[in-house]
Amino acid sequence: MSYQPNIPLATDAISQSQVDIETNFQQLNIGFAVDHVAYDLANAGTHKVINFITTPIPAAPSPSGTNSGLYPAADALDASTWTQLFFKTANQTHQLTSNFNTAAASGSFMLPGGLFALWTFQLADTDPVSPGVWANTHTVNFNPIDNFVYTGPQTQGFPNNCFFVGTQLCAGDTATKTCNVKSGSTTKERFVIKLSSTSVEGIYYFAIGN
Repeated sequence: MSYQPNIPLATDAISQSQVDIETNFQQLNIGFAVDHVAYDLANAGTHKVINFITTPIPAAPSPSGTNSGLYPAADALDASTWTQLFFKTANQTHQLTSNFNTAAASGSFMLPGGLFALWTFQLADTDPVSPGVWANTHTVNFNPIDNFVYTGPQTQGFPNNCFFVGTQLCAGDTATKTCNVKSGSTTKERFVIKLSSTSVEGIYYFAIGN
């Protein structure tokens, strides 16, 4: 039987509504136990998990004052159909999760607040732009953010800005060789490195942007 919100009616005798009232309590207990520790157990009422409905995706909350809300929503920049978790206050919205994450030698990660991290290992002889021996000054393209929907002609790198990029020569290169990011060369899509030698095996880079 289903939950009946209008039971008991003002004109009902308890004997008449007893079965419906019992059913209502049973349905409330079933619903409460979906995300919470059941009433008759230790820690009753505390959350076990938080389940969100995503079909259809609910409307975002509209908190005011010091209130806030946690909710699922679609990410317009995500090429997948997964919903993500957002936290909203009266004047700000923060995306907490994303599908832009990869745990690999080359990948990306989205941080709360809209920052992205990109990293990769690029071998000189497999460079997609200029494979083989690199010159003393060499352009490195950022890898794409996983599952990110780029606009216009852009196909890799950060949507807006790169704030930091660090580089390191790979383990196969000797300690006497150096690699530095050329001042003023960093854009949202690429950067330029200055090498002390043209006979390098490759580089690692780690970058943060938005």
